[in-house]
Amino acid sequence: MATTTASDFVIWSKHIYGDPDLVRQIGAMSPGQTLGLRVDGRDGVWVRMADGKDGRPTLGLKPLGRTQVDWRALYKNRKGDAVSLERVRAVERYEVSETSTRPFERQTAVARLSRSDVDRRAAVAALLDGAAQGWRSNGETFTREDLHER
Repeated sequence: MATTTASDFVIWSKHIYGDPDLVRQIGAMSPGQTLGLRVDGRDGVWVRMADGKDGRPTLGLKPLGRTQVDWRALYKNRKGDAVSLERVRAVERYEVSETSTRPFERQTAVARLSRSDVDRRAAVAALLDGAAQGWRSNGETFTREDLHER
């Protein structure tokens, strides 16, 4: 059985003691791959964190679904304390909602944020065409202090 400290919102593999096989397993996991763990007696699903923007691996596990609620409560109440860890083969009756895995789907997030050149030009034109939208300025300028003086 391994131990770790409740010192962050995630479990870092470098903070796992007593089970070098578990540390190696986390290092061999692909980003987004899940692992069943019993943490302080509570079974849950954890996901390997995505690699950094520069390509370096992020060797940590994030809690998914209900496990996230349990881990945050444990972190809040026992911050810095050692907790037990052990692998479990399957987490029965465990709910992982679709939204809990969305942050790990990088392509979906990029697709929502990416805009075409036509979209960008339309946004700039709408911004610069404020007068047609009813915005007016009489040319007066103010300092920040003048605006916030009451």
